[in-house]
Amino acid sequence: MSEWTVTLSSRAEKDLEQIYDYIVSVLLEPGTASTQVSRIRSSIQSLSGFPERCAQLRYEPWQSLGLRYMLIDNWTGRDVSMT
Repeated sequence: MSEWTVTLSSRAEKDLEQIYDYIVSVLLEPGTASTQVSRIRSSIQSLSGFPERCAQLRYEPWQSLGLRYMLIDNWTGRDVSMT
């Protein structure tokens, strides 16, 4: 079984920071924030074994780059590429 390298764009990293900050500062749930971001990161990294299970973006330039998206709980992971 081949492994893919999963990388997050700077935008995706910023999104994760914003998700964490929102849960901590608005919902006042720091434990939940850590758990949620960890769950998102884990789900994204799981793409290294089978990235094709997620739909590829259908608009350029992202389609040509092979970017895909996935739903994780109520958050949409975006700007994740497999090479």
